[in-house]
Amino acid sequence: MTELATRKPPAEPDPARVRCSDADRERVSARLRDAASEGRLTMEELDERLAGVYAAKHHDELKPLMADLPDAERTRTGWRRIFDLLRAQLIMEWLILRGRAEGSKVRRLVVAGALVLFVLFLLGSAVGAFAGDGFEHHGIEHSGGFERGD
Repeated sequence: MTELATRKPPAEPDPARVRCSDADRERVSARLRDAASEGRLTMEELDERLAGVYAAKHHDELKPLMADLPDAERTRTGWRRIFDLLRAQLIMEWLILRGRAEGSKVRRLVVAGALVLFVLFLLGSAVGAFAGDGFEHHGIEHSGGFERGD
């Protein structure tokens, strides 16, 4: 037998021992800073954990630094959370419309109809904005001050 035939394939690396990138470290440090701004960490804890983040070489070294913090998705509030939910809903509706996600035929028709109406609204708004005198005149003469009803 040849040497290639007897050679064992390389073992798959343990996913936890995969080296982390600068982007991974930055993602974790951003989450830690968010947790500190939410009042979940003191400044001393934040400093200690950030030192651990930048010293980490593998993914399994990053996980314990965030183990006692809730998921970032669950803690988002305000407009950020609303935009995240809206984005998720629009993606789901698009997938239903394209037939790649489960949804009734009626729902698919409603989504398609809403999309058509929205496009027509946008087109009508654009045409109306540039037609005629535009936004400034609207056929009303301005005298530069208040008119008295004498």
